[in-house]
Amino acid sequence: MKYIFRLGVIVGCAMLLLSCSDSGRSQAEAAEQSAILARLDALEAETEIRNKLQSYMDVLSASDWDKFVTYFTRDAVLVMTEGNRQGREDIKQRMAGATARFAAAALGRPVYKRADLLSILKVEVHGETADVKSRFTFLSQTAQGGFEVAGSGLYIDTWAREDGEWLIAQREVDYDLLRTTVAPAATQQ
Repeated sequence: MKYIFRLGVIVGCAMLLLSCSDSGRSQAEAAEQSAILARLDALEAETEIRNKLQSYMDVLSASDWDKFVTYFTRDAVLVMTEGNRQGREDIKQRMAGATARFAAAALGRPVYKRADLLSILKVEVHGETADVKSRFTFLSQTAQGGFEVAGSGLYIDTWAREDGEWLIAQREVDYDLLRTTVAPAATQQ
């Protein structure tokens, strides 16, 4: 909410400054106007990236790999523990392959609900690129009806404008709480 408020204030100030005539403006006023416009651009970029990250999670949950890859630049790099993928088609094949493997492994088992969450978004815009860090958490329903963390980690991204649109240019997926990598409980002695 505070981002929307800030954006509104900056837009209002920018419009006021732009409505003033150029005659009689000092260099300081011109510099201030330029700074306000730069801040406005950065806030608009941050808002677009945050909104895209939220809708990205919906597309990920739906396993819509055709739409999924539209969140990435044409030559994006996806860095994962099993290796790097580059370009939309390669990224799409990786995601579709993982979905097929998971479906085959779950064949004949009950289908449980899941939730894919995104939190702790940090966005730093630097002109035409942005450094973005966010936490993803995958929850999966248990046989008892509750939920457990199936995986969690960080997306460490570089976003870039491609054809005027903010997209992921590079994403490192850093699993730090993957269920299958948790060490077994220590035995009591």
